[in-house]
Amino acid sequence: MPPAVRALLAAALAASACPARAGEMACWVDRGVLVVAAEIDGVTGDFILDTGTARTQVHADRAEGEGFATPEFRADVRLGGYRLPDRPILAASLDARTFYFPTPVAGVIGADILSAYVLDIRYQPCRAALWRPDEAPPLDEGVNLAMTVSPDGRPLLEAAAGDEAQTQAGPFVLATGLDVAARLADDLAAAPGIAKPVELLPGGVALRPLKSLTFQHETWRDVSTGLVSRADLPPGAMGELGPEILARWRWRFDFPQGRATLAPLD
Repeated sequence: MPPAVRALLAAALAASACPARAGEMACWVDRGVLVVAAEIDGVTGDFILDTGTARTQVHADRAEGEGFATPEFRADVRLGGYRLPDRPILAASLDARTFYFPTPVAGVIGADILSAYVLDIRYQPCRAALWRPDEAPPLDEGVNLAMTVSPDGRPLLEAAAGDEAQTQAGPFVLATGLDVAARLADDLAAAPGIAKPVELLPGGVALRPLKSLTFQHETWRDVSTGLVSRADLPPGAMGELGPEILARWRWRFDFPQGRATLAPLD
């Protein structure tokens, strides 16, 4: 979506004291991830919509400029036509995550907010909608799956990752804002030939191809992969799956019911 259109959407969001209707959100795909217009106590702009980020964040520079206490504060959030009062917000540096974005990113809408709702998304063309559980419209197609929701609200489904030597299967966080196809827990995956394995972590400059990744009976070969610290994953998770994989379907994340629905693209 052009920057001028995004600016108009953000301005309209800020000006509306009571959004006309809940549900659909303006969204677009930037650098492969979902971005939406949102507001956190007057901070309006582009926010990454990420089911794989546990805490909702505002860029630390933006938070300081707006006079918020750092590193944590409480604020009202406007998203998808809803006003969500008094939510805990983390002020965090997002420079490494958003350096290559063509326009500034104000923050990240995380699982701590999304997990109270039903979230519908697709990547191309971009569609996103947020519903209270009793307001979500029925779906007439798709495969329903039992989805694990971590204590901090992140969704997990089973996948399998492998190389020439072995394949391991287990739960992966579904991360709509991940910067690569997948990230594997750093205590499960090795990085031979990488002088500084830390560069495979989020914010680093290195990526490695993963020989095979299987999810929902489909297999991808040589997908872009990095590492993620075990401490940044829910207990038992093997890693994260990002938009390069998730964009294969339309999604409904029904967090309160612990269900995911995958539907084919039109």
